Amino acid sequence: MDIEVLLALQSLRESLGAGVENVVAVFSESAVVLGLLLCAIVYWCVHKKTGQFALLCFSLGNFINQFVKNIACVYRPWIIDSRIVPAQGSLGGATGYSFPSGHTVSAATTLGSLAWRARKTLPVASVILAIVVLLAAFSRMFLGVHTPQDVLVALAESALVVLLGSYVYDCYEAHCEKAGKSRDGLVVLVVLVLCVVCLAIVELKPYPTDYVDGALLVDPDVMKRDCYEGVGAFSGMFLGWYCERRWVDFEIGEISVGERVLRGVIGLVLVGVMFFGFDMVAKAVLDPAWAKLTSRLVATFFAMFVVPLLFAPLHKVFAKRARV
Repeated sequence: MDIEVLLALQSLRESLGAGVENVVAVFSESAVVLGLLLCAIVYWCVHKKTGQFALLCFSLGNFINQFVKNIACVYRPWIIDSRIVPAQGSLGGATGYSFPSGHTVSAATTLGSLAWRARKTLPVASVILAIVVLLAAFSRMFLGVHTPQDVLVALAESALVVLLGSYVYDCYEAHCEKAGKSRDGLVVLVVLVLCVVCLAIVELKPYPTDYVDGALLVDPDVMKRDCYEGVGAFSGMFLGWYCERRWVDFEIGEISVGERVLRGVIGLVLVGVMFFGFDMVAKAVLDPAWAKLTSRLVATFFAMFVVPLLFAPLHKVFAKRARV
C-alpha cells in the first residue's frame, strides 16, 4: 500500500513538472529550519516558557526518532522498490534509514509544540502552524523520500512527545513553584543516563550490511554518527535548561520592540557562529561521531544558556537610553 501511494504521488509530481517539485523541496527543508528559528525567537523574545518547551520537545523528539531509526533499520523507498524515483534535489537531506521521517519529526515537534501551546490564546496562528506541519509531512511523500508509514509514525511520535511533554513540563513547573528547583539536577542526570544507554545500544547492536554493485546501501557508522548528533542536541538542551534556571532565570516582561529584535539578532548570530564555527573545529580535532555530538551540544547549550546571559546587560543599556 505504501509503495502504491508513492507511485501515485510520483506520477502527480512528474505531471506537474520540475518547478513544482523544486518549490516543494525547498519548502520541505525550510519547514525544519523555520521551526527551529521560530522556537528560538519565541524563547528569547516573546514567551520564554513556550519557546523553552518547544526547544525541549524538538531535542527529545529527534533523540527518540534517531534512536528508533537505528533500531528499525528500514531502507529508503527507492531501495525497497526500484520503481520509486525520488526527487533528485531532496536526496542530500534523505540519507540513511527511512523510518520514521526525521524531517517530519523536526517540523512537528517545533511548530507542533508552538501550535499546541498557542491553541487557546492564538487559535488562528495555531491552525496555521498545524497546517504547515501537515504540509511538511506530505512533502516528504510527494518527493518520494519517505513512505506514508514513515510519515504517520513520525507524526504519532511527535504528538506523543508534545502532549505528554506538555503535561510533564507543566506539572514540573507547578512543582517547582511550590518546592523550588531542587530536582533540576536529577532531571539532567536522568537525561545524561538515557544518552549513555542510547549510545551503548547503538554501538553494540548489529546492523544490516547489504551491498548493491559493491556499494554499501547504508553505512552503519554514518547512522551511529547521526545518533551521536541527536544525543548532543538532547543533552545540550537540558544542560542549558538547567544552567539557565540556576544562574540566569531571565524574564521577558515589558521590554521594547527594539530590545526584542536585538535579542533575536544577537541570539541567531551567536548560535549560528557556534553551530558552524565549532562544528568545523570539532571535525578537525575529534572522531567524526564525537565531533557531531560535541558541536551540537555546544550549539544548543549556547542557545539555551549563554545567549540569555547577555539579556541583563542588554536591558540595562536600553533602560539607560530610555531615561536619557
